[in-house]
Amino acid sequence: MRGARCHNRRCYVYGHLYDSGLGYPALIADEKGGKVVGELYEINEQHLVSLDELEDYAPDRNHNLYERVLHTLEDGSHCYLYVVTPDSPLVRTLIPSGDWLDWTENKKSTE
Repeated sequence: MRGARCHNRRCYVYGHLYDSGLGYPALIADEKGGKVVGELYEINEQHLVSLDELEDYAPDRNHNLYERVLHTLEDGSHCYLYVVTPDSPLVRTLIPSGDWLDWTENKKSTE
């Protein structure tokens, strides 16, 4: 995201991360779940609009592929997460490490 400032390249939320089988991950947020690795960026309103478009999220639409939720991190800061529900068709293969980048690198090396 051009102009967005990265605050942390390895921060965590709790939940379950899945490989959708479509080239992108799906997150179920769950405080009782494992650590899921992510990046934290400071964004402006235009960045948020762009992210919503990327995730095919519309705030006024009843059925989105992902829902955008405001989440509080352990340090008290806030971030947006794009999450799915457990019955989402994107919930396919659990990523035990919770790390999408490691998962995709490991998949490439075993193919």
